[in-house]
Amino acid sequence: MTEGLSMKRLFLLTLLLPSVLTAQFQVGSPGQQRPPDTPLLRLGNPETRKDAIEWYRAQGEKAVPGLLKTLQDPSRARRLLSLSALQYSWSEAAVNPVLGKLVSSDASERNLAWAVLNRHLRNEELFQRIEPGLHRMDPKLVASVLPRLESVEPSLERIKRLAAHPRYAEPVLMWLPRYSSPDLIPLTRRLALQTQSSLRSMAIAALIHQQDTDPQAQQAITAWLADPDARVRELAAEYFRWHGDATAIRPLQARVKQENDVFVLASLNEAMRILEHRATLDSRSSPPPPPDIEPFYRYDGNRNPPQAEGQKRLLALRSYAGYPAKRESPTEVPPAGKLISPTRSFWLKEESNYGNHVGAERGGPFANSVHVGIDVSWREDMAAVVAIGPGRVRHMRVGTSSWGGIVVVEHTDAKGDPFCSLYAHLGPLVTVQVGDVVAQGDKLGSLGRNYSWENGGYRAHLHFGLHKGSYGDGSWITGYLHPNRYRQGNHGWHAPRQWISRPLSER
Repeated sequence: MTEGLSMKRLFLLTLLLPSVLTAQFQVGSPGQQRPPDTPLLRLGNPETRKDAIEWYRAQGEKAVPGLLKTLQDPSRARRLLSLSALQYSWSEAAVNPVLGKLVSSDASERNLAWAVLNRHLRNEELFQRIEPGLHRMDPKLVASVLPRLESVEPSLERIKRLAAHPRYAEPVLMWLPRYSSPDLIPLTRRLALQTQSSLRSMAIAALIHQQDTDPQAQQAITAWLADPDARVRELAAEYFRWHGDATAIRPLQARVKQENDVFVLASLNEAMRILEHRATLDSRSSPPPPPDIEPFYRYDGNRNPPQAEGQKRLLALRSYAGYPAKRESPTEVPPAGKLISPTRSFWLKEESNYGNHVGAERGGPFANSVHVGIDVSWREDMAAVVAIGPGRVRHMRVGTSSWGGIVVVEHTDAKGDPFCSLYAHLGPLVTVQVGDVVAQGDKLGSLGRNYSWENGGYRAHLHFGLHKGSYGDGSWITGYLHPNRYRQGNHGWHAPRQWISRPLSER
């Protein structure tokens, strides 16, 4: 699942244009005339692209009439290059012609048109121009457009309108867990029943936050404990961790006997543990009323909480679910042997951003620093996070700025040397307390929702780090280091994938 067209993909798309364009002007004989050297052709040539971009920037709106004429050219390559040039030369006259390309039959034209509009239009104008025709766009393009719309002005009506069309199920479900309005429950149930299994987990996540505790919903989710998709089984167990009662323990126990997926088992066992704990309580608090729409929060370097009420709500959710719940812990911690993945999709992508340098030119809170963890499991709201090996919890916080929920577990290897694993951007229901001993595969929590205070203000993902040495005072906890400090090489951080065993199914 993707969040639309990334700038990297757009850049690669524009780099591919020259070969397409050049092919249309291949000379068939030595005497055949070669194409003229125009700014548009130079834009399509990687060797001259930079100079062409500067030319179009200098021309500004003067170049727009010619580009709009080329936008109607029979040549697909010329149309694409014209759209690419409109990123740098622009005027109001280009708005409607480029808007028309959003419903083009050509995916590259649609994506480039959105990139152009996304660059030039201010929020108010973008909403005014895009909203009326959103339900006529290609679903993949809607997946690109929604992040901009949702980040500035989430809309219950927009989600309802899109969700009425089955083809938009995937882009809608990417954002639906942020919508807690009870009015959406019938729609969310319908999506959960009708959508493909791979998307059903997102619908269950939404039902959790919409606080749908109706017996009809619980009956359907009980059946999904046996769904063929492990992620659906995992989220079904997560639902009962939030909203289940003692009657859910028996079906959870029955499923445990048949389950062999590490992450589903972790979710089932934690759900049973917290349900058994809740059964011992004299009474259970009511869940705090959810906002219709979770406030959009993106971390920008400000470490002050954006809303005190939001933090109170996280603590109230923990109390409603029964946390903290005392864990039966052994006094001795066995050494960690072969380490397992902290999330299901830890090995989904080959690339790792451990050791990546964030250039100063990018700006933002992490400019001119080196990333000392690995970010995985993107856009998997509420996915299970488990302990990579046995250890003792040395640090736990919930709803912190930038980190969201964070857990640090201290382990020892076979030689008796200590090391620590760090898990960040978790949601409010972190399962452990400082001092708890966890076994390998125990559930530590679930990923916090997309761009929320609960996960620290990012797209849903796990930041995972491995640090050699004991926990000490925890002053080493960080996600980034200054490049000079990183180059010194005695910082203790290690590339996680060099330590984690790759599952046989992923080899």
